[in-house]
Amino acid sequence: MPNTKGEYWDFIWNQPGLSEKIKLALTVKKFDKQRILDIFKQENKKILCDAGCGFGLYALYFAQYGFRVSGFDVSKTAVASAQKLLQENNLLFDSFIVSSVTKISFEDHHFDAVFSNSVLDHMILEDSKKGIAELERIVKKDGLLYLSFDMLDEEDKLLPHEILPDGSYYYMQGNRAGMILYPHTEDSVRKLLEGREILFMDSGKGQVEVVYKNR
Repeated sequence: MPNTKGEYWDFIWNQPGLSEKIKLALTVKKFDKQRILDIFKQENKKILCDAGCGFGLYALYFAQYGFRVSGFDVSKTAVASAQKLLQENNLLFDSFIVSSVTKISFEDHHFDAVFSNSVLDHMILEDSKKGIAELERIVKKDGLLYLSFDMLDEEDKLLPHEILPDGSYYYMQGNRAGMILYPHTEDSVRKLLEGREILFMDSGKGQVEVVYKNR
């Protein structure tokens, strides 16, 4: 049974050439979450947590747009890279910490909004439910949560994997060895978030994206 404590992501963020890959990503990847930013601003949200921040790309963009940004990631290397990226761009931030989404080391009701891009889909379904509960815990009442879930494509189905009891794909070879991907659809995300006040949902561009209000 695969672990869910982040060994795979530590491996990913400690591969050689990380600095060059980050520079390339900053050059070619444009901000693609304008709709989400607009919703956050319309709802007057200012204090943001980037949950599963990776090397800090989205944290960088949100800080540039005037948000007070904090973040966390299960990988120590990713957190250090995110801090460095914002510092090099002379952007202020509150704190970046090493933490799992299933047990977040931030206090209750601290943030106006959470941004979590392609995090909860990379764990078994039971852990994603725990992650959602934790994200809701750190967000204020009437705060907003953005979650996105990568959808399976043909390559995902063809790469060597086994199917776990809950339907998650567990990859066993190459750069994906140890990675989990749950095959979410718009229907499965609606079921996962049943009872929440959904403000926005879209399933284009290979992702299911949703923004909902915390109650």
